[in-house]
Amino acid sequence: MAERGAGSSGLPPGYLSAAGSSFVDFLGQEAAHLLPAKGLPAGSGAGLAPHATTVVAASFPGGVVMGGDRRATMGNLIASRDIDKVFAADEYSVVGIAGTAGIAGELVRLFQVE
Repeated sequence: MAERGAGSSGLPPGYLSAAGSSFVDFLGQEAAHLLPAKGLPAGSGAGLAPHATTVVAASFPGGVVMGGDRRATMGNLIASRDIDKVFAADEYSVVGIAGTAGIAGELVRLFQVE
């Protein structure tokens, strides 16, 4: 990490400059070792199990439409083929979830109550 500056804040100079709005650029300058995939050789991801979930939204002049696939995965295994990933939060809003289902479900319930 950068050396501490002589400023009254005690922060390194890079923390006090407004060189840009990109956090990734800032991190690359101040602590590049914290960025993911730094220094990995080409092709090192070969052989990894595929993973992903899909939630997509599209806007059009009349509003927005959102949809999601129905699969839940655990690593490279399909844990369920029939889960909901898009929920009504209120009369005008929907929430799409991806990632850890338990936490996402709790957040949806929180949005529905708010």
